[in-house]
Amino acid sequence: MTRRDGLLAGGGGLLLVAAGCGRERKSTLSGYRGFAFVANSAGKAVAAVDLNAFAVARHIALAADPVQMIDDPRRPFVYALTPASGEIVEISVGQLEVVRRARLDAVCDLAKIPPDGRYLWALSRASRQLLRVPVEQFKPDLRIPLPDVPVDFDLGPDEDVSRGKLAVTVGGNRALLIDAAGKPQQTIALDGETGGVMFRKDGQQVMIANRGSRQLTLADVASGRVVASLPLAVRPDQLCAKADGGQVFITGEGADVVVTLYPFQAEVANTMLAGRNPGSMAVSSAWDYLLVANPSADNVTIVNIANQRVLAVAPVGKMPESIAVTPDGNYALVINRESGDMAVLHLVIEHRRTRSAAIAARIPVGSSPVGAVVRAV
Repeated sequence: MTRRDGLLAGGGGLLLVAAGCGRERKSTLSGYRGFAFVANSAGKAVAAVDLNAFAVARHIALAADPVQMIDDPRRPFVYALTPASGEIVEISVGQLEVVRRARLDAVCDLAKIPPDGRYLWALSRASRQLLRVPVEQFKPDLRIPLPDVPVDFDLGPDEDVSRGKLAVTVGGNRALLIDAAGKPQQTIALDGETGGVMFRKDGQQVMIANRGSRQLTLADVASGRVVASLPLAVRPDQLCAKADGGQVFITGEGADVVVTLYPFQAEVANTMLAGRNPGSMAVSSAWDYLLVANPSADNVTIVNIANQRVLAVAPVGKMPESIAVTPDGNYALVINRESGDMAVLHLVIEHRRTRSAAIAARIPVGSSPVGAVVRAV
C-alpha cells in the first residue's frame, strides 16, 4: 500500500473510512485542525464547529440571520452577511467572537472578497448597487449604481484599481463589466435570461450563464465581444470551477447531469449522470473529486474528475444546501438545511459494488444552515 496525506490507498481501490450501507457510527478519525463557521439562516447565529473534535465549540450570536459566510484570505477573520440588519459582521477565528460590524445602509444579498483581501464587495438587489468596503476601515467607501436589478457578480483576478474589473449580471439579459473604481466599461447583451457570472482563471474572458437559452456565453473582457455561446443539456443554475480554472462544472434544471466545460478551449467536454436533481458543487483538489449535492435525494454524489466516473453516493441529511472542503482536501462538509446539521465526509473511497458511502460524522449546527467557510488553526 502507498500513503497519501495520512490516508491509505491500495491496489484494490481507495478506502472510505466509516464506509457502509448508510449506517452512521462514531468516527475514530483524527479530524482536521480547524473550524467550520456555519451560517444559520433562521437562528441569528454562526456555529463554530471544531473539526478536530467533530463538535460545535460555540454558537456566535448575531443581531440578524446570516445568509452567507465569507473567508478572509489574509487575516484571521471570517465574515457573516446579515441582510436584515444591513451589516457585514467580522468574526475572529482565534477568539470565536464578533469583533466589528460594517454598516452597509443597504440590504445586501451577496458578498465576496478578492485574494488580496483589501476589500469586501457586497451586492444589493433592492437598491441596485454594488458596494465596496475596505477591510481596514470597515465601512463602505464606494457605491456603484447599477442600471437594473442585479443577479450575480464576480471579481476579476487583478484587484488593482487601474486594471481590475468586476462583472455583474443585471436585468433580463445583460452583463456589465466595471472597473474596480466603479467606471462602466462594456455591456454584453445576451438573447436570454442571465444568471451567474464567473471570470476565467486568467481574467481575459468572462463566463455568463444564459439561463433562458440554456447556454454558457464566453465574452472577451477587454472588448466585451462574445467569443462563444455553448449549448448545454441543462439550464446553467450552478457553476463550479477547479482551482486551476481548467474545468468548469454546471448543474441546473432540465436533466440529472453535470456538464463539464473546458473554458480555455471554449468547448463542452462531456455530460454525465450525477444523482437526482443535482445542485451545488465543490471540488477536492487533493483527490481530484467533484462533490455534487442532491437535495431531493438527501445525498451527495462523489465523482472522479479524471475519468468522469461516479465513485460513491453518500447519504448526508435532509436537503443538502451547500458543500465546503477543508483546505487539505481530505474532508467535505455538507450543510443540510432541513435537518439542521453538517455531515462530514472523509474523502477516502473504496470502489464497492454498491458504490455507497457513509458519513464520518454528523453534527447538529442550528436552524436552517445555508453555508460554511473553513479555517485552519
